[in-house]
Amino acid sequence: MVFRQLAVWAAPLAALWCASACGSEVPSPFVVDAGTDAGADSDAAADGDADDPNLGPPCKDDAQCDDAIDCTFDACDEKLGRCRFTPDDSTCQDAVFCDGLEVCEPKLGCREGTAIACDDGSTCTIDTCIEATKSCTSEPRDADGDGDPDWSCGGGDCNDTSAAVSSKQPEVCANAVDDDCDKKVDEAGCTAPKYDKCADALKVEKSGQYALSLAAASGDYGASCVPAGSTTKDLVVAIVVPPGAQQDVDVSASVNGGEIALASVAQCGVAGSETACAQGYELPKGGKRARLRLRALAPGAYPVYVMGSGAADVALKVSYLPATTAPSNETCGTATPISPGVAVQASVIDAKEDLGSACVTPLGELTWEVTLTEPKDVHVWATSLDGGGKPALALWKPDCSDPKQELGCNVATQAHLFERALPAGKYVVALSSTAPTDVTLLVELSPPTAEPADETCASGAVLPANTSVDVPLAGHTDDVSLGCVAGAVDAAYGLTLPVTSDVLLVARISDNDEGGVSLVKPACAAPADVIACGVSSQTPLRARAHKLAAGTYRAVVETANAAPTTLTAFTRPATPPILVSFADTCATAVKIPSAGGFFQGNTANANANYDAGCDLGSQGPGGAPEQMLKLDLPGKKRVILDMAGSAYNTLLVVRRATGCPGPEVVKGCAAGYQTGRSFLDLTLDAGSYWVQVDGYAGYSGQWFLDAFIVDP
Repeated sequence: MVFRQLAVWAAPLAALWCASACGSEVPSPFVVDAGTDAGADSDAAADGDADDPNLGPPCKDDAQCDDAIDCTFDACDEKLGRCRFTPDDSTCQDAVFCDGLEVCEPKLGCREGTAIACDDGSTCTIDTCIEATKSCTSEPRDADGDGDPDWSCGGGDCNDTSAAVSSKQPEVCANAVDDDCDKKVDEAGCTAPKYDKCADALKVEKSGQYALSLAAASGDYGASCVPAGSTTKDLVVAIVVPPGAQQDVDVSASVNGGEIALASVAQCGVAGSETACAQGYELPKGGKRARLRLRALAPGAYPVYVMGSGAADVALKVSYLPATTAPSNETCGTATPISPGVAVQASVIDAKEDLGSACVTPLGELTWEVTLTEPKDVHVWATSLDGGGKPALALWKPDCSDPKQELGCNVATQAHLFERALPAGKYVVALSSTAPTDVTLLVELSPPTAEPADETCASGAVLPANTSVDVPLAGHTDDVSLGCVAGAVDAAYGLTLPVTSDVLLVARISDNDEGGVSLVKPACAAPADVIACGVSSQTPLRARAHKLAAGTYRAVVETANAAPTTLTAFTRPATPPILVSFADTCATAVKIPSAGGFFQGNTANANANYDAGCDLGSQGPGGAPEQMLKLDLPGKKRVILDMAGSAYNTLLVVRRATGCPGPEVVKGCAAGYQTGRSFLDLTLDAGSYWVQVDGYAGYSGQWFLDAFIVDP
């Protein structure tokens, strides 16, 4: 995206400005010592800066400079005696990638940027902006979504309006259609549909696993949980309950790719006779699964539709079980008593959603009641027995109708909820999941414990600036609820800034964990107190803020699994952002100040001069366009370089300046194709270095770079 077209300040008359702002005791900054040379220099300076859109009225100090625009860095340029209002685009970002980077316009404030076009110029690709990964994709044109591009664009699909026809489909017998796009119809070796109609249903009479294929199937029947207009195919299964007692039948269908759903009907092929419908949910390890629990079926045959997309292979699992009724423990008023220390098993399949937990899941919840006769620490554990979903736990006071009565929640592969020193009384445990699954639930009680020194925002723990602190979250509870992360165990620290400062919080979380790091106002009581927040399952997590006034703030780190974490608050005296223009060679590199700084640039119009060791293979000479910065270190330093917020897949390279471009330092190349963009944390010896802002796999665009340089 091309940088802003800077607006032009109209320079006000010095006399008029001073009448309203300077006050009678402040001498005019335009007054200079008498002398011909001084007057000539003043005129030359005025002429040279007349067109600078960032300059404002006269000043003597920073206190006199305030343009009332939140996104500008306001300071008095003492050399010119003029206010300088430097735009900082990073303060305008709304955390939405696909609408483009917002910009700070002088005199106007934050303005929307240009939406990401994601146009590769080819009519044979469908270009899409993906918000989840903050990137563009260019997929071969595939209008019917069957995974086979149109053959006019090099694919094998001879009918890109029908997902049932493509070179990836088998030839279906006796339908007078060239299903496999080989220019032959119903040729030898064609596949006859199997289990495609009610009359050809797969008969299931006992527990087991069955392999099905949607390859030759057609879409004959509809269901309420399948989106209208979808191109799903369907198979028919006849669940047969033998003579004798009533039975439950548990049916699940899994696919590695595409969509899946299950529907039971009273009469096969009769619209309006649907008795239950289950959509597919994402599995923690990939793929999707749909699951139905048919309860207390009398002897007889029960039709079930298996619906999916494309030519997917379906793994069908059927289990015959003793007859049950639907769980009644779905609300706080119907919670089932649970004995501490005794594990219970439950199936989260068809429960209704009755409670409004802060940990949102697509399924309803089941409830249990635990009674405390004296103050206790309460631990609740939930583990999926089949890996079908991540369990979700919540602990409530008896009145679950008010969301404020929820004490805490947690969603994780092995969910764990801990509340400290709860007073005697009754509490409700709620269990849900991200997908249908069987769960073991365990409640444990123990004597009340004292809270850690970093438990809450009021605990008094201190985070020293520019020093990494180990944060063992075990034994912590979820006390800080500011809307950054729901249901995560947290720790909080005070961070004191002696002067107006720029701050970068960095949290390194354990593998297979996810969480957030937040910079918070001292009150630390509501989402409005959050200054900056970074959430991810990728380490490190970062949150930054520029030009924070001197004072004490709160740094909060939280994770879902309460695994060990480290937290660092990198700080520097606040500095205006530096616009990097040109600078695409070593000879024109922009200097990084000794304490670091914040830089903004755009590689879209730069040249591709230098390669990068961690770039995608098979790139042309020079790779993507880049811009260069120069770093001179008088002694050994810890150098933190963060490109969060940049508008494209970045590369960040640090090289020794023994030549141009010089050799890369060890671990000095970071590919930023994830949402956090490039990040480097290096300890460097005294010397000179190049900092190369580049693009991964040929990408280019607008970028941000925060540099913090501290003692190791």
